[in-house]
Amino acid sequence: MDTEDARSRPATLARYTVAPEGRIDTREELLAALVIAAELEHSLLVQYLFTACSCRKRPDDGFDERQVELVRDWEASLLAIAREEMVHLATVSKIAVAVGGALIWSVPTSHSRRTPSSPST
Repeated sequence: MDTEDARSRPATLARYTVAPEGRIDTREELLAALVIAAELEHSLLVQYLFTACSCRKRPDDGFDERQVELVRDWEASLLAIAREEMVHLATVSKIAVAVGGALIWSVPTSHSRRTPSSPST
């Protein structure tokens, strides 16, 4: 795909669309862009948290002490990045509230949600 083609298409997330030229003229367009930004920040921070929490970092995982320290350093870096993404998400949320809106989180349709009381399928 040509990069120029990608730039000429509107950015779309959930039910919101932002014009490709990036110009925001109305409050509704601003709120739509903020929803896209919030969902992007949320998606990123979850990935960093998952990766950090998935690191094997105990000596009984088959690593020597040097390797354990390296993995713990990686984990600390990933958690620091996740915290930055959380700050970005909070900033986007505060801007939305400041202009009189609220972020509406869309629920992915590709995943079913079960509560603890839901029967297993």
